[in-house]
Amino acid sequence: MEFSLKEKHPTDVNPPADYKNRTTAGIYGVTLGAFGVHRFYLGYKAIGTVQIIVTLLTCGLGALWGIIEGWLLLGGVSFEKDAAGNPLLRYVEALPSETGSGVAGKNIAIAAMYGVFLGAFGIHRFYLGYTAMGIAQIAVTLLTCGIGALWGMLEGFLILSGYINKDAHGKPLITDVEIAPTEVSSPDGYKYRNKTVAGIYGIFLGSLGIHRFYLGYTTIGIIQIIVTIATSGVGGMWGFVEGILILSDSINEDAEGRPLICFNEEQ
Repeated sequence: MEFSLKEKHPTDVNPPADYKNRTTAGIYGVTLGAFGVHRFYLGYKAIGTVQIIVTLLTCGLGALWGIIEGWLLLGGVSFEKDAAGNPLLRYVEALPSETGSGVAGKNIAIAAMYGVFLGAFGIHRFYLGYTAMGIAQIAVTLLTCGIGALWGMLEGFLILSGYINKDAHGKPLITDVEIAPTEVSSPDGYKYRNKTVAGIYGIFLGSLGIHRFYLGYTTIGIIQIIVTIATSGVGGMWGFVEGILILSDSINEDAEGRPLICFNEEQ
């Protein structure tokens, strides 16, 4: 089903510069939640400080607190406002039906953050459609015991500075970002699933089939848990690979056959 965001998200929306972005906060939580960076970003300095202390006192186990909050932010499950009471914003990427082509434009801010925080896994390259290069970056990271992750991180900064400015289809990255504090829903009330959220679930929680449960594939999710347990964890690579396939658009539908979307499908 095709529907437009134009009515809910007019192009003249121009919130104050100090409004915080949900996607940015979510990625901070998932990647740097151990240090409460997402909380500091949103203005919750006391809670951010507590998260650092908890992480140190629990020898790193407390990092799960921040990571889980990152997932909640990306999924639009909680955190509607920052510490100042301002609504969280989000970068909006047009659906293919809105751009007039089969490929929606990619967002420079999201691509840059993927590179800086998840460049070790080539996530920014998968997001931009450079699948082969993304796979190469994963291989380099593994073969160099993690040192190769600097490659992706550097590219994240190059994207942000405009030196890498096109996706694999030759389309320029979106720099005139449309942001809006309102929620998104389809006319028929269906809750469209977010590609970014599903992909991150697959990469970080694929061994437990969380991405499959999120997309509605309950049976496959259960099978992935069983395979992970039966193989002493080795089977977890199945979900990890699927996470990459989701971000690269190789897996692009949920269990209902609905397309995965690139913006937050908040209630």
